[in-house]
Amino acid sequence: MLISLSSGMTVNLASRMDSTGVSGKIQLPEETYAILNERGFAFEYRGEIYVKGISEQEGKIRTHFLLGRVQPNPLILQPRKLTEERDSFMGIWPGGLPPVLNKPAQRTDSTDL
Repeated sequence: MLISLSSGMTVNLASRMDSTGVSGKIQLPEETYAILNERGFAFEYRGEIYVKGISEQEGKIRTHFLLGRVQPNPLILQPRKLTEERDSFMGIWPGGLPPVLNKPAQRTDSTDL
């Protein structure tokens, strides 16, 4: 059952999730579970709990425990292996410095100026 909450009810629900939770576990209502479940997180169903201030109108709230992420987040870029072509484009030359910077420094005397 998905319910629409006002901002005051949202704060109350968050507080009740904490106060009725289990030490060391993150308890979430059904609505949050539905959002995070689509984004690659794993859960354990806890059951329905009575939430004072909400359950009087809406009934018991279905809750889940968050276990962690099971899939990489598609919104975060994953590191890529650089190719030699991309390395040289990015200014990274295989085998060391680019030819221009690999030359020994030339000494200039004050008389040359």
